[in-house]
Amino acid sequence: MDYLTRIVTGSCPEEVFTVARGGASLLVEESYGSDGELIFGCLTQAYLRSYEKNAPMDLEEFKTKFHKIVKSIPNETFHELVQLAGNFARLLVSVKGLDDTSIVSTVKISSLDACFRAGVERYKPMEEINPDMATIENIRVMVERSVHFLDLYGPKTLDGFTLAGGYTDTVSYGDGDFLTEDTLWDFKVSKKPVNKDWTMQIMMYWRMGLRTGEPEFKTIEYLGIFNPRKNEVNRIAVKDIPADVIDIVDYDVIGYKRPRNRKRKREVPLSMQWDKSWERILRNWAATHRK
Repeated sequence: MDYLTRIVTGSCPEEVFTVARGGASLLVEESYGSDGELIFGCLTQAYLRSYEKNAPMDLEEFKTKFHKIVKSIPNETFHELVQLAGNFARLLVSVKGLDDTSIVSTVKISSLDACFRAGVERYKPMEEINPDMATIENIRVMVERSVHFLDLYGPKTLDGFTLAGGYTDTVSYGDGDFLTEDTLWDFKVSKKPVNKDWTMQIMMYWRMGLRTGEPEFKTIEYLGIFNPRKNEVNRIAVKDIPADVIDIVDYDVIGYKRPRNRKRKREVPLSMQWDKSWERILRNWAATHRK
């Protein structure tokens, strides 16, 4: 859903599907090895460029350009990779907006996220994913709500951002949804109300984002969660977040080095500090204005 929102609000599809493309590469590498994965990536890019030019992909030119690595695999394997890359590229370029084809293609492409985030064993073949008309319409409605939401609270300043510079040995990966001028937003499609797992995740993004050096994070005054399924907005001012909550997130969750002048309270077990801190922030969050 957030993929389509990003595309409809002007982001480049190739950048939007970066994680899914990474998942596709891992899936190919599992079956064809590192050489096969490299050829698949180059073939996919060649097909995408051919679609941009509205011209057929010149396979012989490709084989000449990449002759050393193409020769490293059997001819039959190469043609299997050609078919896989061609099909994947066609799926990518079919995403243009909120028509049925774009929505179905996005759902199928999104299945590759699991390969990148959780390993290829979590992948469900996209051929088995065929959303019905009710699902397609529900996705369209949620994307339309998301676009309207960004019209009200935006414009967006970043989307699908990574947090390079903010990662640690404990937290080495993570990517956020949207930034507007004064708010870091996380989109959650759920029937559930805001919970401590969601608030912890978005607080981690905020604290890590501040260490990336990206200027867009320096103007953040609020953390917000938008649920397009319920069409509900929750937002809290960062100045209202208790200092001990920030310390727990910084030093005990993300793993930044604790300064000597910021000692942990040792008279209370960490688990109890954690529960009390989150109880406070959830009360604050629940007390904020909702729309």
